[in-house]
Amino acid sequence: MLQVEFIDKAKASEKTDANLPNDIVNRPRHYNMGKIEVIEFLEDQGLDFHLANAVKYICRAGHKDRDSMVQDLDKAIWYLNRRRELSSALKENRTPRWADETSKAGQ
Repeated sequence: MLQVEFIDKAKASEKTDANLPNDIVNRPRHYNMGKIEVIEFLEDQGLDFHLANAVKYICRAGHKDRDSMVQDLDKAIWYLNRRRELSSALKENRTPRWADETSKAGQ
């Protein structure tokens, strides 16, 4: 059922997108699917880099390029996992796992 609803929303958004000028730098269509631009929401919420990027990729999933929905969702998950690891590392007073991997690679 959810997939059918998404497809219907995607078709409706294509019609809306076609009416918007596509200013790829200042107001890209794939970030303007609702009443406000994604960046306006991110700024209003004061999200950090990782969370903001996750929300950005979730919001544009399937809208920038319909074939890249899975890739956009994978990117969102990557940012969420990285933020989760950073939060865990800070709570446990340790370095994030990726920092350990980077230092080992440089040795």
